[in-house]
Amino acid sequence: MAVITKLYILNEGFDELGLAGYVFNLSPNDQMAALRKLDALVATWEAQGLTINWVFSTDPNYSTPNDEVTIPDSALTALTTALAVRLAPSYGKTVSQDTKIAAAYGLNALRTQRAVVPQQQFPDSLPIGTGNQFPYVTYFNNGVEVASKLDIVP
Repeated sequence: MAVITKLYILNEGFDELGLAGYVFNLSPNDQMAALRKLDALVATWEAQGLTINWVFSTDPNYSTPNDEVTIPDSALTALTTALAVRLAPSYGKTVSQDTKIAAAYGLNALRTQRAVVPQQQFPDSLPIGTGNQFPYVTYFNNGVEVASKLDIVP
């Protein structure tokens, strides 16, 4: 897990676009607009079930570039490249094919790593146990045997 600031992620996203801080000075308005896009990007991921332990402000106007976030190391590349793709139209930039590929691969890898398989309730009529072989299939309802194939077959 990496503890970094949102400003670091913003700078990496701009760097991916070729708008590095030492060449391109970001105004506070540019930083806040990019920060809102960053928070919206992560909120979209969260809505899709992809959580990266992002800390959201209760009010988007109070989110600051100096806020610290703790994210998995594997999420950093996915986040910065996806942010670059989101920021490009606002700055009249065309995203390179390498950045698009890195964003897609990073997001897919992150989804694979952070995927949560929802628990599923199986029906009560499902035969259980490795020893249940035809014709001796036993059905259970809340742990109580209700029927077996021998009882059902005439």
